[in-house]
Amino acid sequence: MCLKLYCQCFAGQLVCSDACRCENCYNSAEHGVERRAAVRELLCRSPHAFDAKFKTEPHPLSSSVRARAQAQQNARAL
Repeated sequence: MCLKLYCQCFAGQLVCSDACRCENCYNSAEHGVERRAAVRELLCRSPHAFDAKFKTEPHPLSSSVRARAQAQQNARAL
């Protein structure tokens, strides 16, 4: 069995399909039992294995910009 742990589909918690470039990878619906076992084992060893590597945070001004835009809309409505 070859379940490629570096596979982008696997890392994204997706199964491989004809649309991806994986070859001879067992990250498929046909090998669901083996795939789920590998996911469980990996999560036991590293609980954050499937977390995003880079966290994105909302822009600090986004809420104030949104509030200002809402205030402008309210002023126009009067």
